[in-house]
Amino acid sequence: MKSPVFLKKIVWVCFFWLMGCQSSQHLSHFSVSMSPHFQEYNLQRIFFLPMEGNQNTFSSTLQDSLAKNKAWEVVYFPLPQSCPISPYNIPSSSLSYIAQKYHVQAVALGKVSHFSLTPMKISLRFFLVSVYDGKILYSIDGTWEDQSIYSLEYEKIERSMASLSVEKFFSEVCRQIMEQFKNGSG
Repeated sequence: MKSPVFLKKIVWVCFFWLMGCQSSQHLSHFSVSMSPHFQEYNLQRIFFLPMEGNQNTFSSTLQDSLAKNKAWEVVYFPLPQSCPISPYNIPSSSLSYIAQKYHVQAVALGKVSHFSLTPMKISLRFFLVSVYDGKILYSIDGTWEDQSIYSLEYEKIERSMASLSVEKFFSEVCRQIMEQFKNGSG
């Protein structure tokens, strides 16, 4: 009969071997929609609302990614309670308030519906809404997953785990969102 330690080692080797069979580092499934009239809106200022779903780190990363686009300025100020707005409830009175008070042409908002650390995975919906007519100018809805944890070898596990960071993962997701945005708007 084999010792429990030997069996435990065999189980771990099999586990990491199976994990190494995955070849893709980042898996993403998303759909993008761009208004055919997007260019007519001449966006110069965008009001950014933090993502719903209690993901402050992702919201900050996405806000920074939007701000890197030199075509517009991204502004953010807390909204008063009298100005409710969410991805599923966008009153025209709230859009008018934001347009007049902050001199913006669109509102960026969204919702993180799922986030997990192992594997790192995020599902979200993000869109730009015109403050003039409430039309959705751009939207992306999808799931991104970092599968690098599946390709780790047994000897490299501790070293690699340190390099897997939520911030790097979020940066990659935001880069893909902005890449799709640029492809659609340009």
